[in-house]
Amino acid sequence: MISELNCWTDTRKQCFCDKSKWNAQSVLADIDPIKRKDYQSICAALTSRFGTENRTELFRVQLKNIRKRREQELAQHIKRLSRKAYPKAQLELQEMLSRDHFIDALDDAVTRLRIHQAHPTTLDDAVKLAVDLEAFYIADKQRTNPQVFEILLYRKVQKCSVKSKHYLMW
Repeated sequence: MISELNCWTDTRKQCFCDKSKWNAQSVLADIDPIKRKDYQSICAALTSRFGTENRTELFRVQLKNIRKRREQELAQHIKRLSRKAYPKAQLELQEMLSRDHFIDALDDAVTRLRIHQAHPTTLDDAVKLAVDLEAFYIADKQRTNPQVFEILLYRKVQKCSVKSKHYLMW
């Protein structure tokens, strides 16, 4: 359609197709040929397929079912999903929802309880608390059972590259 309007050569069409996403091409292929020449129809079809407005319920379900990753990755993922799940909510509400979903996604019940008791005001505060608690638990395990910790540390070092191993030895 664009190629017809702009009288593109086959080479130009190929360059455009190589850079286009196949999903977008399939959406455009499903549009009635007459409507393909109407900009508003194209925008409506692409927004319907790729826009977040019609998929907020999907993002809310994903937020409810999200499970722990590394704290920073989890927090970033939750923040993105919250913006998509609640696009019309004020930033303060999005922040509060992100914080709550982050805490709920943590595996350890004791960690969740301790973070709730600390009353973090932001997602970043909750992440800092989670990282601090995890560091404390690791240090406590090392202190109470150093052999188990040494085995875990050895396994982590084995997974690192040679350069990283040398760095960790110092």
